[in-house]
Amino acid sequence: MIYSFLLHWFYQPLFNFLIFLYSALNFIYPGISIGTVVILFTLIFRFVILPLSWKSDYSEQEKREIAKKVAEFETLYKDNPGKIKEFKKSILWKNKRLVFFEFFNLVLQIGIALFLFKFFTTGVTGQDADLVYPLLSHPAEINTYFMGINLDHPNLQLNLLNSLIIFVVELLSLWSQPWPVTKSDLTTLFALPVIAFIFFGRMPAGKKLFVITTLSFTIGLIIVKRVLYLYHKIKEKLKPAEAEVQAKDQPQGENDKKEEKNG
Repeated sequence: MIYSFLLHWFYQPLFNFLIFLYSALNFIYPGISIGTVVILFTLIFRFVILPLSWKSDYSEQEKREIAKKVAEFETLYKDNPGKIKEFKKSILWKNKRLVFFEFFNLVLQIGIALFLFKFFTTGVTGQDADLVYPLLSHPAEINTYFMGINLDHPNLQLNLLNSLIIFVVELLSLWSQPWPVTKSDLTTLFALPVIAFIFFGRMPAGKKLFVITTLSFTIGLIIVKRVLYLYHKIKEKLKPAEAEVQAKDQPQGENDKKEEKNG
């Protein structure tokens, strides 16, 4: 029941959109790689959810403040588990907007990852041709080779690149976060790429291409956020200096007016 629902209301529309993109681009550039189409698909997806991603990224400070409040409450009422449980429920309810953004963003990311896993498992081989809408037609053959890599098979090089980019993203996240780096943060920095390498090891390379494109987009987003943060910080530092200059100029201006009147 659930599988049928997800197949027809989630997988099928995305599958047809990807087939449409491939057919259109293949008409313009015959023999185009499905890898190029996946990159384009990923960028479209990331731009569509950009407002959600931006909001989720900027909620990190809020999440840390919530975690701090919970930790303080747990220390204060360590002998009263029931009260701690009620407090956690209340603080989550007060911040339900933040919880919703986090949950929705996570579900979308997982959903797209599962979609591409199935696409490179059964979609490119024609096994899902019956899911193509009547207005479209499944291509007779899909070029699964991208820069010499067969995307419907596991690939060690892409897996290593995937883990390396995950490390870079985590490193940039630590660099840009507004709170001190903890031991837990450092553990995640080194452990996550290793876990990802093992987890994605047997998955089709096309799935890794999606992750690599997504993380590259995230790196760009982090850099843009950091530049904007530094810009606003410099602007705030310059405000007192500008105010001081204006304060110095003001009396001089008034003296000039007085001199003109006396003259």
